[in-house]
Amino acid sequence: MDPIKPAFSRPYQEAALACFINAQTRLWALLWERQAGKSTTMADFALYEMLRHKNRTVIYGSASLLLAQEITLKTATRANQSVQQLVEGDAAVLKHFADTAQSTIDAQNQNSVPPNPFSGVKELLNKAYAEQKKTQSCLECEPDSNSLWLPYNDTSDILPVSQVARHAEPPVEFKTYDSSTGKEIIGGHGASAKNISADGFAELFSQQRLEFRVYHSPTCYSRTKVIAPNIATARSWSGTVLLDEVAFIRNLRELITALLPVISTDKNFKLILSTTPPEFDDTHYSFELLAPPAGIQFTPCAEGNWYMSESGIPVHRADAFDTALAGKKIFDLKTGQEITPAEAFQRAPNKDGHRIAHWLTWMAGGSAACDLLRLRTAQERGAGLPGGLPACQNFQINSDEEMIVGLNWLYQNLGGRTHGSPSPGGEGRDEGELKLKIQNSKFNIGIGFDVATTTKGKSNPSVISLMEEHGPEWLVRCRFIWKTHDPQIANQRLQAILNVLERRGVRPRALAQDATNERYYAEQNRTHFRARVPVILVVASEAVNKPGLDKPTNWKEYLSNQLVAKLDDNKLTLPPDDYTRVDYRLVMKDRGRFVCEPNDQGMHGDCFDADKLAGHALSAINSRRTIVPPREWWPKPPPPPKNIFG
Repeated sequence: MDPIKPAFSRPYQEAALACFINAQTRLWALLWERQAGKSTTMADFALYEMLRHKNRTVIYGSASLLLAQEITLKTATRANQSVQQLVEGDAAVLKHFADTAQSTIDAQNQNSVPPNPFSGVKELLNKAYAEQKKTQSCLECEPDSNSLWLPYNDTSDILPVSQVARHAEPPVEFKTYDSSTGKEIIGGHGASAKNISADGFAELFSQQRLEFRVYHSPTCYSRTKVIAPNIATARSWSGTVLLDEVAFIRNLRELITALLPVISTDKNFKLILSTTPPEFDDTHYSFELLAPPAGIQFTPCAEGNWYMSESGIPVHRADAFDTALAGKKIFDLKTGQEITPAEAFQRAPNKDGHRIAHWLTWMAGGSAACDLLRLRTAQERGAGLPGGLPACQNFQINSDEEMIVGLNWLYQNLGGRTHGSPSPGGEGRDEGELKLKIQNSKFNIGIGFDVATTTKGKSNPSVISLMEEHGPEWLVRCRFIWKTHDPQIANQRLQAILNVLERRGVRPRALAQDATNERYYAEQNRTHFRARVPVILVVASEAVNKPGLDKPTNWKEYLSNQLVAKLDDNKLTLPPDDYTRVDYRLVMKDRGRFVCEPNDQGMHGDCFDADKLAGHALSAINSRRTIVPPREWWPKPPPPPKNIFG
């Protein structure tokens, strides 16, 4: 592979470095177009951090290493590169960094800008050079004009010189090591200088054995570890973390969750992300984390543009128009002539891909079954009672006490509640400041029960969803979520929910239970609960015979489409918590089929499934249907009257 040619830092790169050096913000992101120097700039950050702080560890998380370990073929194909090309490209950037970092440090003895891409650290090096000159000036002693010789045993002029010489800082050295063996592979000067071939360097990079060190003294150094951003090891990291190409990190949400406590332990630690938008995958966490607010416009600028994402993270943005103003050139694929960003777009064979990679457009890919904006709107309605009290809520049940809390909330909020004036004498009590008036308007309620199973080694939870029907609107009033292997515990909790509904005078339209994998347990529940509520067993793979269907389908696709249609029609209200959003966004649409892969927490679209079952319970049973208990539960007839004539 040809070595990367040196290039000077461009204005948008210098703006990013200035923020890294001077800003107090410790969590922000680079959103730059492809081939704009993200990896080079992140290496610049690492060099500055090692020069600035002694004994500092910098974690450089390379997504290409993660791609080489995980399910990378699909992701790499989206980038029009093979996994090997991604690894080799990143290795070449870091090899050039390792080869030129020492010359950058040595440039502090020069007045000119060092001829390498890391000129952004000039300010820091010039400051160190000035301090070194100040130290050297202390070594120069002017002789006393009144005496050519010092008195006998008078060391007053020599002592300061010896002390300064003893404490003079040694020259800073940059070296590259094989972290597994502790062997130096790049570093040194003159005949003792060491180096390694590009292929050998790429092999160490792919094996996560690279470690860059800046020696402040023979016994004191800072280091940068180049590794794959793995969730299993993230909790053990300590120091500044640089994550490159986060759009290729599959479990970015869980990784960020693991890293935030690490960064919070020291006010000098930083977490910097870099990426381009994910291609046609609006379910990726970077979409939620870094996308700009709707309607925002950017004016081309050589320094790039800053904006605050909807998640509250500062983002430095540099698209093709910004980088062109900064001096980055684009050449035609056929003629090799220099062209403008607009001309490059016109000649691009994949217009949508070009918009994402170079214009930094965040495009919904259609792969997620539930639109992000529609989902956010549905959750905002679920948040919406005055005074901050939610209209809908999820309850994670880990004990009987938490179940009681959820049942009490259900009793008070079933059908909705309004706020009255503060109750007299209620000030200062937890629940006495507002008088709650329970609404008894007519509504229907359906119950969906998605039973827990084990999917690919992940234990996903059981979910009971209580959905109210108010005209054409569906409102998920609450969900009860738990994990248990004991069916008796699940039945006791379901029985308690039915008792609360009975005390409120509400009869559920039906209970719809998934019977795809737990058919025997589902049949038991139908026998056990049919005296109180009609029980519908739903097998996802069974065919649906409904009038008006264009093509044959099964219950899984039919009920999923029914719930998504309610969401798209803006007639669905959901709990406003993050659990609901993550769960719904796990459900994907693949060639017309609904699919879902469990995440690291065992979530598997269970809330989505429970809600679609609750919707089926509302729509599948006639409201005038009479519940008939089994014959053995019928009351016994009174004994016949005695024959008084006998």
